[in-house]
Amino acid sequence: MLTVQLIIILVPIAFLASIALQRQANFFRFLISTLAFSLGITLVWVIMPWDVVSVYWRMAMPLLLLLAIIIGYRRIGTAKIEMPRWQVVMNLVINLALIGFFGLINMGAIAGYMVPTDTIELASPLPEGRFVVGQGGGGPFLNGHSRVAPQNHALDILGINAFGARFKPFADRSDLRNYAIFGASIHAPCAGEVLVSHDGLEELTPGQTDRENLAGNYVVIACHGVEVVLAHMQKDSVLVSPGQQVSIGDPLG
Repeated sequence: MLTVQLIIILVPIAFLASIALQRQANFFRFLISTLAFSLGITLVWVIMPWDVVSVYWRMAMPLLLLLAIIIGYRRIGTAKIEMPRWQVVMNLVINLALIGFFGLINMGAIAGYMVPTDTIELASPLPEGRFVVGQGGGGPFLNGHSRVAPQNHALDILGINAFGARFKPFADRSDLRNYAIFGASIHAPCAGEVLVSHDGLEELTPGQTDRENLAGNYVVIACHGVEVVLAHMQKDSVLVSPGQQVSIGDPLG
């Protein structure tokens, strides 16, 4: 977790500093280097779990990128010593390689935002509070579930606190009460019949896995011709039973 947090904080700062502090001899060199670093920032912006630091840091990124570009643009032609030709060529080759590398991965990641034609409309199962999608989307860059059938349509919803993070700063992460989502009320995202409800399993702290009960405590609702699973619910909180009819917004647990 610490490694991910450092990447989210330090990598954008390094790219932003590279854009702002560069002293390119002309606009073309500035454009190529800025595009390479901007695509790197975009990749981090798209695929990283910002909730482990703060979603507000992510929201600030486009403004900081624009500011860095303006500063870097104003420094064009201010270098006191011109680089040797071989170094200019090497920098150009490296930047073009980065543009190709970051560009391809960004295209694959952004493709995960495309909405398939056979989707169904669901209401939010967590209408009260502030939440973000942690793992979600149609591709492996955005959603780790997409690699595993039958989880390939699953998504993770995370609560965020006033700091824009999913857990309290510097708090014990093994205590579930320090997570913003813990204890949130879950509601039916669609109208239908409860097919399965399972309760009684102990909650697990992050990092623990019950491979025999991957969904933990859960409810399955039949609606719109599909089965909607709401998983990882709190012990002894499930409020519905198989065969029960539910409407949109009814509390489930």
